[in-house]
Amino acid sequence: MKIGINLVGVYKGARGRNFNNAKESITNNIINCWDEKPKIYITTYHSDEDDNLIQSYQPEKYQFLDFENSNQRGTYLKSLEQLKNEDLDFIISTRFDINFFNKITNLNIDFNKFNFLFKDQWGNCDVLFCFSMKHLTPFIKNLDFIFKTHTSKRRRNPSFNQHMHNMYDFLHKDIGEENINFIVDGDHNSDSNDFFELKRN
Repeated sequence: MKIGINLVGVYKGARGRNFNNAKESITNNIINCWDEKPKIYITTYHSDEDDNLIQSYQPEKYQFLDFENSNQRGTYLKSLEQLKNEDLDFIISTRFDINFFNKITNLNIDFNKFNFLFKDQWGNCDVLFCFSMKHLTPFIKNLDFIFKTHTSKRRRNPSFNQHMHNMYDFLHKDIGEENINFIVDGDHNSDSNDFFELKRN
């Protein structure tokens, strides 16, 4: 199976993020736990550690976006578009600041479906999406719709709504409930749970 790891978002700077704080966890629990070495893809913003980031993850492709004119949904959309013509079977998409407690290969992933980690207090957890390549196009389509209709284009707007906790609400109507898998049963808290922690200073 050809697996792509999509790392997306702020890797250093905003809200005390620094990719070094979660690099070991992502390397061990997301990247190096597969029988076949996955390809890494990066979409992020510039900082003084760009060279270190690229050297650490050795991505197949990467792109640096303008932070001031960005938001989470728009950046995520660009990261997915970077994958469109890649020779992949399955994609695991996450962020640089997540410390996972267990190897992803130990989780109940359905490789034919679109996998959310769990349901949370806002809808669905949005720090991890795992999905068959056949679901990339509907993921892009629905995220693009949310981005255009539900997102403030101004990052500094205090009323902006840019999270992805409502992705399930749109996606399951498009691809069908039978093509959705919640890896972990039940409702959990994305701020504090038994599966990961946010690594911020």
